[in-house]
Amino acid sequence: MRRAIAESMTNRKPTWLLGLLGLPILLLLDQRFGIYAEPVVLCGVYVGLTAWLWGRSAGYVAALGASAIIVGTVRLHLPADAPAAAIVWLVTARPAGFFASAHILATLRAALDRERLAARRDMLTGVDNRLAFEEKAENAVRRAKRKRSSLTMAFIDCDDFKAVNDTLGHEAGDELLRVIGQTLRLNVRPEDVVARVGGDEFAVVFHDCKTQCPHVAVRRLRRVVSQELKIRGWNVTLSIGVATFKSVSGTYRDILRAADKLQYSAKATGKNAVLYGVVEEPASRVAGEPHRMAS
Repeated sequence: MRRAIAESMTNRKPTWLLGLLGLPILLLLDQRFGIYAEPVVLCGVYVGLTAWLWGRSAGYVAALGASAIIVGTVRLHLPADAPAAAIVWLVTARPAGFFASAHILATLRAALDRERLAARRDMLTGVDNRLAFEEKAENAVRRAKRKRSSLTMAFIDCDDFKAVNDTLGHEAGDELLRVIGQTLRLNVRPEDVVARVGGDEFAVVFHDCKTQCPHVAVRRLRRVVSQELKIRGWNVTLSIGVATFKSVSGTYRDILRAADKLQYSAKATGKNAVLYGVVEEPASRVAGEPHRMAS
């Protein structure tokens, strides 16, 4: 959570400036064609699109600029003998409508974004869920193919997780998974993918790493996760399979399958181990050596 907040603060931009981008075009059309340009319709569409695409602040700025254009149009084209009440109505109702549209559309877009994020977030651990993992992993595969770069995936399984649930209760098990998920997320690069893909199983996708880079990253992850688990008194270790594809020609499922097979082999050696494998082609046999972490 701390990482997400920090990234949000870092990426924050003055999006309200985007509300100014289309105003010169609207003003030019208004000056060129007057009421024949349907300025109310044009301004309304512009305000709505701005609020939907860039948020409430940009929508309000667009509404303010559109209101100025409409007031100018009213002043130029309204008959001299128009009733005062009609003038007040024209210069207040339409701007009010612009601001209301900006607020409603920006609020609706924000709600949809929250729902979309929630649908791809594991509610227990706060990391990506299986759906988000599949989407991001497939994007990572396409990127690796385009750049002709390698791609590495780590498949992580918690050893003796069931014993925690049986002896300490499911609340302790849930907290253990939260700690693992957040520790993983806080200790990888922002562009890497961390997801909970099963009950006590996690996956990490490393972008653009050389062959030895994932080894260093996984060793660090095991160390910090193990430290967090020991601090809380949980007698749980990790079995990890790390598959590096030097050339990606299949789908993310090929890499996941290879990493899962390595993880299964690591667990079969007695748990608390990492098995690394480098794959030249998706159909190649994965070979590697287990590396056990000292207790």
